[in-house]
Order: sequence, then C-alpha cells, then structure tokens
Amino acid sequence: MIVDQKEFVSRGARYFRNKPAFVYKGGNPSLIEGRGLTFAQVNERACALANHLMEQGFKPGTRVATLVHNCLEYPEIQFALMKGGFPQVILNPMLSGGEILFQVSNSEAEVLILQGRYAEMVRSMRDRLPAVKVFICFDGRGDGMLDYEKILEGTSKDELPIELNPENLGELRYTGGTTGTPKGIMLPFRSAATVTRDLLMDYLGDLTSNDRWLAIQPLFHGAGWFNLPVWVKGMTQYIVNDFHAEAALEVIEKEKITAIKTIPTVLMRLLDCPDIRRRDIGGIKTIIYGGEPMPEKRLKEAMDIFGPVFMQLYGQTEVPMTISVLKKEDHRNEKLLKSVGKPCTMVKVRVVDQRSREVAPGEMGEIVVRGDHMMLGYLKNPEATNEVLIDGWVHTKDLGTINEEGYVFLSGGRTSDMIISGGENIFPKEIEQVLYLHPAVREACAFGIPDKKWGEAVAAAVALKEGASATDEELISFCKERLASYKKPQLIYFLQELPKSGIGKILRKDLVKRYSHSK
Repeated sequence: MIVDQKEFVSRGARYFRNKPAFVYKGGNPSLIEGRGLTFAQVNERACALANHLMEQGFKPGTRVATLVHNCLEYPEIQFALMKGGFPQVILNPMLSGGEILFQVSNSEAEVLILQGRYAEMVRSMRDRLPAVKVFICFDGRGDGMLDYEKILEGTSKDELPIELNPENLGELRYTGGTTGTPKGIMLPFRSAATVTRDLLMDYLGDLTSNDRWLAIQPLFHGAGWFNLPVWVKGMTQYIVNDFHAEAALEVIEKEKITAIKTIPTVLMRLLDCPDIRRRDIGGIKTIIYGGEPMPEKRLKEAMDIFGPVFMQLYGQTEVPMTISVLKKEDHRNEKLLKSVGKPCTMVKVRVVDQRSREVAPGEMGEIVVRGDHMMLGYLKNPEATNEVLIDGWVHTKDLGTINEEGYVFLSGGRTSDMIISGGENIFPKEIEQVLYLHPAVREACAFGIPDKKWGEAVAAAVALKEGASATDEELISFCKERLASYKKPQLIYFLQELPKSGIGKILRKDLVKRYSHSK
C-alpha cells in the first residue's frame, strides 16, 4: 500500500488548506448558520489529539473507544486515531449503558473519548472499567475527565512520524447483537484506505471540490466511511445531528447541497414532507442510499422528485460499504431496480451453495465476498470467525443471485430471515414490496412466527401514513391478489412506528421476538 489513510488526511490539508472542510448544522430547523472548520484546522486538531495520546504514553496499537454522535469533532477524532495508529473502537451512542459497558470492556480500550451528553452515564460505570486509563470529554460537562479543548490548545500540532501497518487492527465495530452477544468485528487499517479507494472509483467519480456533501445518517455507522473520500475530493461536508426531515430539507436548500448519503427509511421520510416538491433541490447531483432494500415504489417516487441522481450501495460491516454498486444509469432500467448492482471494481462476489460451491448464473445461493477491506475476524471469537471467513471469502448470510451480466439480486433477507412455511421458502422482501404498493402503507416489515401446523406463519407489521386507514383483512387481500397464496400474511400488526436501530434500520428481530407467541 503506497498511500494510506494517514497520508490521505495530510494531503487533503495541504491541497485545500483554507477551504471549509466540515460545517455543523445541528438538528434544529431554524439553525441556518453553523460552526465550521477548514481543512488545515481539522488536520491540526487531529495532530494535536494524536500527539497528546502519545505524550500520555499510549503507543500505536492502543485501542481508543469513542462515544460520539454526529458533531464537528467526530471526523477530527477519526483522523487523529489514524495518524497515531490507534485502533478506534466505535461505540453506538444509542445503546444502553450495559451494552456500552460490555463493548468497552470486551475491546480492552485504554482511552475513552466522549461527548458531554454521555458523561453522566460513563461516570456511573467508571469503577467497572479498570482497563480505561484516560477519559476525555468535550462539550464541557465531563467533571473528573480531561477537557478535550484544553488538550488541543496545549499540544503540538506537528505531524506524527508513524507508519501504519495495513494488516494491523485499525477499527473495532460491534454487531447489533440481535442474535446473541454482540461480536467485535476487527477491521485492519487497510480497510479504511481500501473503502476510500473503492468509493472514489465507483461512487464519487463525477464529484469535485466544488460539491457540497450532506450525510443524513450517523457518522458512527455507514456515513463515517465517507468522511475520508469526501475529504480527499476536497468537498465541504455538512454535519447534522438528530435527523428531522424538514431541517434536512432546509439545509439542502439553503446550503445548496449537491451530494447526499442516506438510508431508505430516512429517504422515505424526506419524500413524505408535504412541501418537498416546492423546495429548491435541483442542484443535487448524487444521492447514495444503502443499508437495507428500498421499496421499488418509493424509489420511483424519489427518482421523480430528485431526478436520475441515485446510486445504491451494498455492503456489510464484515466487508464494509463496497460490495456492489447500482449506478445512476442502471436506475434508468426498471428491471434493475430490484438489483444491488454489479460488484465494485476491486471486489470479488460469488453466489455459492451450502457446500461453498459456486452456482450457475441466476441460481439462488449465499452471497460471498472477497476484497482488501474484509475483516480480520471476530474479536475473541474464533468459532464465529470460522463460520463466516471460509477459504478467504466472507460469507454474508445474504441470499441472492447473480445474472449473466453480473448484476447481484438479493432475495430480500438473510439466511436467518427466510420464512419457511409448509416447506416453502418465503422471502420477506417480496411481501414488503407488495405492502408498500398499498396507498395507506408508510412502513412495512414481514417476518415469520412459530406455527404448529406450518412450522412458521407469515406475519407483517405496518405503519400507516398520517390520516390513512386500512384493515388487516384489506391488506391480506391486497397481498393475496399479488402473491402466491402461501406467501400472503396471515397476521397483520398495526404500529405507530416500526422498531428501528440507532441508524434507522427496521429491526425485524424485534418484531419476531414481540409477536412469536401471539398465534
């Protein structure tokens, strides 16, 4: 690896020194003006933080946990840890205190950097975190912790003479834990550099330093992978905190945003804003969405409003972000809207059977992936590692096909999501796509629940659009008219909001757990 992510950061600071790099807009619809930092300032602050950790005696390889939501400090902390060779343990701030405690302890992090909004929770567990030697807090509420801004003010801003070993641990991210204890996914330093390369090649090629980037998604999740490639391009990135659809549209319009990263559930909330067609959003050139399937009907609606600007991203944390890409021109072909695109340029994708043998084009199997960004394994969990890393390939547990032209089609679920009713395999996605066709349905999720006769029965949870109405009999009949009879839901549960993760993904497992004893 000739250029690593540490060098990418330094180059961006040299090439775009006095240009705004990050601008914080908060989440308040009335907030027009925001705080910002130039490329040079971000780089200097990142160097100062890395140098401070070195001065405290921490060596490259020391794990640093971050409990940080979207804010101006997030990217500079991310860059600082790259510069110092410190693996970042990325914590999801939406988790409970017990979950945070487990992940910090399990990761053996020696430093914890946090926002003031989480200071009280962290103080309550300090005695149970003996491995953490230093707590660093910003926002001014971290009593008994080191003050982040004072550290930056009093420390050298010189570049660090550190060379990153691309094979060493660079990041530690935890799975959601929906199937048991969360697993720590170990990603090497080469992952960030590889993802940056892949995103620049396959997603951001037509964007320049004149573009303005908005991530409507948590930076501690998928959006954070874009910080570095957007930086390399010299774009100004706008950061919003808690998502509000109207506030996001306000930022898009007033700041003349040209490129957006988001997920389908957030995109659909934008589409549901009553005044979206009256907004001045014609300057948008690119919208990248991913993380879960986008209902075809809503995708067509989005294309009608925003134009031919969409790109779909398929990835998972074990092979982050760049497995395949459905490009803008692909979205013009209606037959391809069900696809997640072709494999990224530097990534290999296959479909295999249960014996890991590659199947013929169009035949269903498990998606397996190989690339330079793939994980090293699961922390302290060789058994789980061996189940997923097989002969140099990551087994995604996603079911799908690849056609003759190389386009990847997901079945609509993981091997664990498939509903098996009366011996028939049923994929949740095809049921959800039909439910989204109903004019009253805002959100939908299909799942299986135990059934004495059939093994599993098909159920679905739906949230209706504001002011709309529908009965369970109506929705079941609607599905029966458009699906094979055995695929139609037998039960419909109406909710105000479907359960979602901290990043906005619908939690199918939560619905299964909630309703598994209802039949």
